[in-house]
Amino acid sequence: MKEKLDLYRRGVGILILGPNNHVWVGRRICHHNDKNKSSCSWQMPQGGINPQESSLDAAYRELYEETGIKSVSLLGESDSYVKYDFPKSYIRKNGYIGQIQKWFAFRFHGSTSEICVDRTSFGYESEFDAWAWVSLLDTPNIVVDFKKKSYQQIVPDFVYLIK
Repeated sequence: MKEKLDLYRRGVGILILGPNNHVWVGRRICHHNDKNKSSCSWQMPQGGINPQESSLDAAYRELYEETGIKSVSLLGESDSYVKYDFPKSYIRKNGYIGQIQKWFAFRFHGSTSEICVDRTSFGYESEFDAWAWVSLLDTPNIVVDFKKKSYQQIVPDFVYLIK
């Protein structure tokens, strides 16, 4: 039997600070059969950590795979890991009951033409169909319900960046 923490997929979350100290969010592609309403919700980029990959390397990789963004500099990382549980109907066949994430903050230095959420022509699966810059303080209010508490945890870790 798996240990309790082994039931959580290891991952990273990525905060991208841009114009006016707003953060980048993407709207997840809508799926009409989504019982949990996680599609069509907004979130910051995130993703899993591959075997033998550091958390920071995973953050850079996921950032590019999901957004096309490369023009960033590292600002900081969360003090602790953030964990959230999937709704029961969302638990995948791989047995994970949620995710445990290390969060990283980056400053975006590029132009908006660098941002591309349609990733299919680059060989990646697209996760978002739109994007926006929003206040960090607003992010817990726009994410899917089962991620709200995790966003409420990371806002205090990074609020110093927007002051």
